[in-house]
Amino acid sequence: MEIKEFQTKIGTLIWLMVSTRPDILFVVIKLAKHAKNPDSMHFQALKRVFGYLAGTKHLAFAFRSSNDDNQHLTGYCDADWAGPHSEKGLSTSGFVFMMAGGPISWTSKKQSCVALSTTESEYIAEALATQEAIWLRQLLTEIGIDGSLKKPINIYYGTTDATTDGYSPRTRSGPSY
Repeated sequence: MEIKEFQTKIGTLIWLMVSTRPDILFVVIKLAKHAKNPDSMHFQALKRVFGYLAGTKHLAFAFRSSNDDNQHLTGYCDADWAGPHSEKGLSTSGFVFMMAGGPISWTSKKQSCVALSTTESEYIAEALATQEAIWLRQLLTEIGIDGSLKKPINIYYGTTDATTDGYSPRTRSGPSY
């Protein structure tokens, strides 16, 4: 496989991850960073992604309108504190928002600043997810799907450190490490 074919296939994967396959988002972003100069490891990983897609082509979004709780907007977010393949010490934030049993918004992106702890990295991810929740609420209200927004939007976080820090009385400043 040559570089041009690699780049074309990455483009195909980007289209899939944006439109229907949030499950491949992280690996596609990682592979796309090497689109200019992929080596044999990247070609092999690309083939594995297409193999995964072929083996999971039966998976599809399933939106249901069976009950009121199912129509409620719910978010999930997490952060990877400067993971093993981190660039410049930047952590990765990710979230997905679900409604009617299926995902309606998702992302995975590098944080714009270096987090000094796992907790700080989680706070940054939570802020990103909260911004998206506000935007989604406004969008759904604007297009007339605001019946589901009578309840607060729940966002579930990947760790309890960040969420419990806000409720823990402390005599010293700063997060615990």
